[in-house]
Amino acid sequence: MKQLAYFAVAAVFLTGTAHAQYKQCAPEWMAQGRQIVAEACGTLNPAAPQAEVTSEADLAAQFESKDALNARMAEYSACVNTFINTGMRNNIDIELLDYATCADQWAQEQRTEARVNVGLACIAWEDRTRQSFSQPCFPPAG
Repeated sequence: MKQLAYFAVAAVFLTGTAHAQYKQCAPEWMAQGRQIVAEACGTLNPAAPQAEVTSEADLAAQFESKDALNARMAEYSACVNTFINTGMRNNIDIELLDYATCADQWAQEQRTEARVNVGLACIAWEDRTRQSFSQPCFPPAG
């Protein structure tokens, strides 16, 4: 029953009308923003963790990959926010700052996608093996 509840939350998150329909930035704006902040923050092209796992070790590796991605994206996001704040103090063109904000949105979306993919893979593994993983598939936020 626990897995079903987690799946329902994930399904609503992935297909929920409010979240799925709302995008502040179009993909091309996110791409442009990433180009604008690249010199200051570097470029990231993360590969989302695989959703299919065949063993508990594979699943543990997926959680480690997700955690590493989260750490990289948190650093990137902090850099982008510093870029924006510095730009505001130095009167940089507001359109450039808007694009940079979209780069931050891209980073947040990457983190969310990785968390959902790994969580769903965890639920699928638990259902397939009838075992519980050593940590929650969808840890509480915070």
